[in-house]
Amino acid sequence: MAVLHDIEESLNHKEPTAPPSWTNAHLALLNEHIVLHSGEGILQGAWHSQDSDEILLVLSGRCTVETTEGALTAESGQLIHIAAHEPHRVSTTDHTVLVAIESAAALRTPLSGPAS
Repeated sequence: MAVLHDIEESLNHKEPTAPPSWTNAHLALLNEHIVLHSGEGILQGAWHSQDSDEILLVLSGRCTVETTEGALTAESGQLIHIAAHEPHRVSTTDHTVLVAIESAAALRTPLSGPAS
């Protein structure tokens, strides 16, 4: 059965899930393995890696992914693909809205910095 998801509505009245004011909402599970979730607000993420690829599709605002090889910035209509096990951290500007696509069972490993 097809389902319509309203990303803005899914994020309304959510408590922040990451600093300083990032909210996150589960949208859908594809083939029991891939999860889509949306996020909105300002994010200043910590360095980490994860054991699956991740795609960040920017719907509005700006998202920057820092890696050990440099930074990539995506704006509305662009996406960033982060390879599995790649050390990175994500930051966004105010009012950024994005959709993230990753493994539903992704394991994240906190890192102290890009040299870790």
